[in-house]
Amino acid sequence: MNLDKYKGLFFPVVIIVVIGLLSLSIILQFDMSNFDRDIANLEQEISETDVEIKVLRTEISHLTSVSRVREFADKYLKNFRNIKNTDFVNGMDIPLNPNLE
Repeated sequence: MNLDKYKGLFFPVVIIVVIGLLSLSIILQFDMSNFDRDIANLEQEISETDVEIKVLRTEISHLTSVSRVREFADKYLKNFRNIKNTDFVNGMDIPLNPNLE
């Protein structure tokens, strides 16, 4: 095979390949830095959300504590009394069809 006629193309082809690989490397590095920035932003948002969740859980446990609910019941439901078992109607005492009796 006669390769003498392709000797002049070797270096231009090598230069084109090197330039292509360098361009690809720069593009990939830029994309990776964007991904790293996005990951850092998401981690920051997750951290902030975790803090908000902890605050809300603390607030819910305070608002629903038995002593606080009892305090509000005593303050706003003065006319109501504690419910006892005798306050409920037995289901068997309710007629199925009131018109039959």
